[in-house]
Amino acid sequence: MLELVEVDMTISERRRKRRRLYELIAMMHSGPLGFDLISQTLSLAKKLFAIDSFSSPSSKPTAAMFYNYQTNCVGNKELQCLPNSLDCLIAKFLHLARSASKGANKRRLAEADYIYDDLLPCLDTKLKSTKTQAYKELLIFTKEIVQADADYNKKYQCPNK
Repeated sequence: MLELVEVDMTISERRRKRRRLYELIAMMHSGPLGFDLISQTLSLAKKLFAIDSFSSPSSKPTAAMFYNYQTNCVGNKELQCLPNSLDCLIAKFLHLARSASKGANKRRLAEADYIYDDLLPCLDTKLKSTKTQAYKELLIFTKEIVQADADYNKKYQCPNK
């Protein structure tokens, strides 16, 4: 469990950074060129959550790995998602990017619930079905950032909920 610290920044600045964070995560999962955005994503996550202990991936997944894991998702019955749904994970990140630039506490709470109820189980399903270490490291890195965002939103954006 990562220790969260409240970061002092304006609401609009936080919205812009969160939107950029989820856009970067979506690009990271789009293909092998997106992997080069790891350092930008890590830097932005550290600024947003004041956490230095994210586990950055050490090896780069190949283009074939990205294609294989995007087209051969096993699906999750609890989430009612279908197997082989292409780019559903990327769509979820882009949904959060769009949502991050709008609203206030109610929306942050809804985003945190979406992350806990939909995105984290999806990432867990992908982690269980992934056999390649390089792609697994990318999923773990992503999961840590997304979890930190949801925890931060619950703790500091909506403390009374």
